[in-house]
Amino acid sequence: MADIKESIVCIFNEIKNELEDYYIFKEKMKVNDYLLKKFYKMWGKHIKASKFDYNSIALTFNKVYFWKNLLKSLIFFDIFYDLIGNSILDVGCGAAPASIAIAKLMKNRKREKLSFTLIDKSKNQISIAIDITQIMSIKVKSYIEDFFEMPYERYSELVIFSYFFCEQKSDFLEILFNNREKFSGGFVFIDYNDNIVKIEKYFRENGDNRIESVSLNYSVPSILSELIYDTEVNVHGCFYRP
Repeated sequence: MADIKESIVCIFNEIKNELEDYYIFKEKMKVNDYLLKKFYKMWGKHIKASKFDYNSIALTFNKVYFWKNLLKSLIFFDIFYDLIGNSILDVGCGAAPASIAIAKLMKNRKREKLSFTLIDKSKNQISIAIDITQIMSIKVKSYIEDFFEMPYERYSELVIFSYFFCEQKSDFLEILFNNREKFSGGFVFIDYNDNIVKIEKYFRENGDNRIESVSLNYSVPSILSELIYDTEVNVHGCFYRP
């Protein structure tokens, strides 16, 4: 198990310092938060997102998982920063940890002219994402939309799909595969390993080998483990470049 790069720890702490006074992150963990964490650990990868009300648990979900998802995004996009073009479409963005991670990583590389579009079905998640990105002076466009119902013909942005997104429709893999040429800027999934394996397998079995997957395991230093409530982090992802 590898150690997290010191530069990633530094960026993570910079973000933490900027957001620590935001009301969600000022609250201490409560019983309900621990119960949610346990629930997700046991059943998370089996949840059908279309039947689960994320709007009602947005505050609790981000208190428990925002920092871990941020860390995973920092690790992934630090390694695969060459995937990032000039614009990001963050689908099922939640509180936008992926977009925030990219913005910070690119700022460190002196690339600040990026545009971000956030999409989520939950109005509470979008509201939190707007608050947080404003605090960090990250300009975003945001929409409360169902991605599956958006009539776009082509996506020039790098499209980032969130956890559970591939479980929203039973025929999601077929939809993704049949529309893969629309993603001219490519797409990324950071998800449970089971879902990543399914995506890669479906593409390869149907004759498209342009998809790549990665599985990374890191030990978490104590300075971060207090926030992510874990001593290790596993990053499972895949990306597609047409």
